[in-house]
Order: sequence, then C-alpha cells, then structure tokens
Amino acid sequence: MLTKMSKGLQITIPASLRNELGIDEKTLLDIGLDRKTKRIIIEPLKESSFKTLFAKWDKIKNRTNKSVEELQREYERENMLH
Repeated sequence: MLTKMSKGLQITIPASLRNELGIDEKTLLDIGLDRKTKRIIIEPLKESSFKTLFAKWDKIKNRTNKSVEELQREYERENMLH
C-alpha cells in the first residue's frame, strides 16, 4: 500500500491495515528504524506490552538519576523516533 507524508510530516495508516490490526486513535504505537534495511517499523502495543514497557522504564530509572522524560528523549534519539 502506498501513502505519502502530509505537509505536517504525518502519515496515514490505511483503514484496511488499521482495521486488521485493531488500531484506533487511542492505540500506542512503537515506531523504530531497521538501520540495516532502512525500513521504518510501526508496531501497535497491546496493553500488556504497554505495561512491560513501563516496567522496563522503572528498572532503568532505578539505576540512574535521570528523569523519565530524559530517558524517553534518549530512547527516542537512539531509535530515531523524532
């Protein structure tokens, strides 16, 4: 399927894919980059995945003096999310 980026640098996930994956406006998406293949990877997080993600953040935070916001920015930079 083809889609293009809007003027606001946003993309639309086609309805057929959203419906098949159960994605709606409340769905948290994990977006990353496969540097080897230069592909953007978008994965919807299920509630259990979301809880796992926060558990990982808690473990990391306990080993550092950084705030959750700082850790999130680092994660986004490392995974080229912004």
